[in-house]
Amino acid sequence: MALPKNDFVIRIGGDTAIGGVISTGENFTAAAARLGFRTFTFRTYPAEIRGGHAWFQVRISNQPIYSIGDGCDQEAYEIHRGDLNEGGVLIYDSDLVHPQDGRFIPYAISFQRIARQELDFVHGTNVLILGVMAGLFGLAPSSLEELVRSRYRRRAELMEKNLEALHYGYEYTKKIKKRDGFWLGTTDHVACLVMTGNDAIAAGALHAGCRYFAGYPITPASDILETMAVQLPRFSGVCLQAEDEISALASVIGASYAGTKAMTATSGSGFSLMTELLGLASMAEIPLVIVDAQRSGPSTGMPTKLEQGGLFQALYGGHGDFPRIVVAPGSVRNCFRVAVLAFGLAEKYQCPVILLSDQSLSYRTETIERVDADGFPIVERLRPNGVSPGEYRRYQITDNGVSPMAIPGLDPHTYVTPGLEHDELGHPYLSPENYEAMTAKRPQDGGGPPGDRQRTAGALVPGEEGRPGDHRLGRHPGLYPGGGGPGPGPGVQGSRHASAGAEPPAGGAAVGVYRLLPEDPGAGGELPGPVRAPPGRQPGRAGHPPEQDRRATLHPRGDIQEDRGGIERCLKARGSPPGVRAREAVLRPGDVPEAICLRAVASSGV
Repeated sequence: MALPKNDFVIRIGGDTAIGGVISTGENFTAAAARLGFRTFTFRTYPAEIRGGHAWFQVRISNQPIYSIGDGCDQEAYEIHRGDLNEGGVLIYDSDLVHPQDGRFIPYAISFQRIARQELDFVHGTNVLILGVMAGLFGLAPSSLEELVRSRYRRRAELMEKNLEALHYGYEYTKKIKKRDGFWLGTTDHVACLVMTGNDAIAAGALHAGCRYFAGYPITPASDILETMAVQLPRFSGVCLQAEDEISALASVIGASYAGTKAMTATSGSGFSLMTELLGLASMAEIPLVIVDAQRSGPSTGMPTKLEQGGLFQALYGGHGDFPRIVVAPGSVRNCFRVAVLAFGLAEKYQCPVILLSDQSLSYRTETIERVDADGFPIVERLRPNGVSPGEYRRYQITDNGVSPMAIPGLDPHTYVTPGLEHDELGHPYLSPENYEAMTAKRPQDGGGPPGDRQRTAGALVPGEEGRPGDHRLGRHPGLYPGGGGPGPGPGVQGSRHASAGAEPPAGGAAVGVYRLLPEDPGAGGELPGPVRAPPGRQPGRAGHPPEQDRRATLHPRGDIQEDRGGIERCLKARGSPPGVRAREAVLRPGDVPEAICLRAVASSGV
């Protein structure tokens, strides 16, 4: 479907050895956003430090945008011409590109020759291009002037040369006969924020009370480290660039143990290095947040390319049986919201929380409305108030599985935090009975007596304020026997949070679902607990007796079936190897970004 003429996509491509590809796109996006236009970007880099093809794409409109839309040297032309619609506009350097396709509306301009001969400033080519784009598509140059002055305010000679290049490009378009219908026009000047996903995650973490960050530079998570290094000192916080990812997470565990909300950010192989310490944080019941900005491929893979390659590692990575909570935002605005939620879940349930992003969302720039931070309550960990130091048990088995956590130096209570299995006092204790009791305690996440032999974990794709979406528990054929689920019933539909249903019988199922409804960004400070499956219902396909060992997993390709306007990935039940007692199921509706991602685990009764 063709976009209206005041809602269109601009793609800029070229060799990074020449420079200016990404900065041209960023500056044009920022200028449009300052004038009140809505923006939505995507960018991709080569893995090499210098050289190789890069491109930047921005969609601009005077209406809210929820998707990237449909998008210089000769290489850039050959790569991207297949994405340019018939009747689209092609702006190119006539000395470098020789298009043969007549489907486009071409504007041939000798950018580098003009910069070299007319302006005597070849490094101003990208600013010259900005001026041409502003003149062709109706973007007022005043906003671009502000960007140039802001960037070069300490280098007056460069500021003047860049302003000259900008105005030359803008005036040059008056010599060109405009043959296309694309024109931005005007828009209401509404106060908005222009942020990337990494910016929003950092802002959400700061609002949630994060005062310690440690990380090691890795694409595409490095921007979070850089932002926290600038911002944390303003909040009396500390940012550490560690020697590697292992040291980063180790220091985050130490900071949280000392009572500070702490976070790290990594990707791919960096998260792999953190896996052992992830188990330590869960064993020691240390609240912390790990941002996994996913990228493509195993090993080093394709560090600058897009893939959600860390999902299964986030859900299942690590030896032994230990809980974690996984959350995943779906937009830049959602990144702020989910970052606050991640800290709330970590502090309330005293376990690691993994926030999944990816290359696209990390670097994506969106124009969003200003965030009302007061609508996102802050959650603090449970402290041993009213408990005498002599009676304090750090790992006391409680009805909801959460034990008070003393802060060294602030509370008089003392305890040991080992990586070994331990008793309620934290002393190493390796008896089978104690191991069974503690293994049952840790995964409770606040949702039932420790006698239930269930293991629950939550994965969340929260909804978006003002966006359509059904957050109810629907009928998922693979989740309940008999070909259908219970459907949205009382306590689910219409409630602010999913409420607990009937208690499952011995050996029943527990589904860890953390929900944040679109119209409710978490007011009241109460975080939802797990939703329990109705009595007698077990995850798995019809015909499987409850006592049969089985593992239900998401098929690598996914079974796709239509369900009244939505597409859902259904579960496939397969027999697990002999002796495997854990039974897990992952369900994620594939094309609904506001849908809930469930991880359901049936108890074995072992």
